[in-house]
Amino acid sequence: MELNRQHDRQVEQRRREEDNARFIALIQTLATRSVPQVDVSAGATVTPSPTNPPSPTSNPAPPPQKAVIQTPPPLKSDATFQIFREWRRKFQDYVTMVDLSSLSHTKQLIQLRIYLSLDTDI
Repeated sequence: MELNRQHDRQVEQRRREEDNARFIALIQTLATRSVPQVDVSAGATVTPSPTNPPSPTSNPAPPPQKAVIQTPPPLKSDATFQIFREWRRKFQDYVTMVDLSSLSHTKQLIQLRIYLSLDTDI
């Protein structure tokens, strides 16, 4: 009788471990499908593959998701006021996303010059 109880406990323990592993794999799969990961420094987008889900033995906490940051197109010197307003809105969004206000004034100007065409004077 005691052997039956031990066996039942072992079977129940294995079932719980398998359920837990399946649950963790499901959570990780759902977390990686919701938002693509972006490496801001390299500018490359990494999209999780549905054919290669994370293994249940990997880290149970999903990795933190990084925001997608789109850089504004260069502003050309012959831009109309309407094009300038649209570019400025995109540039301000970019400034907010990368937190340019935390940089020195000189570095902020360098970032601004990067997104101006070569023939644009400032």
